[in-house]
This record gives sequence, structure tokens and C-alpha cells, in this order.
Amino acid sequence: MSSKATQVGRPLRLRVQLRSFDAVCRLVERNVGVGIVPATTARSAIKSMAIKAVDLADPWALRDLTICVRDFVALPPYARQLVEHMRAGAH
Repeated sequence: MSSKATQVGRPLRLRVQLRSFDAVCRLVERNVGVGIVPATTARSAIKSMAIKAVDLADPWALRDLTICVRDFVALPPYARQLVEHMRAGAH
């Protein structure tokens, strides 16, 4: 997130950096501030914490993900098909 902010000319001035998303959610629950965490973390945290989630739809909030395999050709057919399916959906 920091690099995205710098790219648009608005570098972040962070006061606190935490080592886990759970810690971010716990500080938000204690009304210390706001936090940005992955959607899966937020969905899990709202079940057990007194916090709300607000989805981000801005282009800067989108993540580039990569599929990692040791050897694509050596993958079992079902795994190769899964990778091909995911790659086809990326376009």
C-alpha cells in the first residue's frame, strides 16, 4: 500500500505498523484508528470483533497475484487444469 501511495504522489505517514492483520483488527476494535486488511481477514474478524468492514473498489486497492508452481509440466492433470482455468479468468 505504501508503494501505491508513493506512486500517486501521496506517501503515507504511518504512526504504527503491526506484524499481523489480527493485531490491526484488534486495535480498530479498541477505537485506536482505522486499518486496511485483506477482505478475508475482515470477514473473519467481524464475526468475533466489534468492527465493521467497508469494501474498497478503487483501482489502487486491487492486488496483483501470481500462481506459483515448481514445474507446470510435472503437475497432475487436475492441478494443471486448475492453473489454466485461473489464468483464463485473469483476462
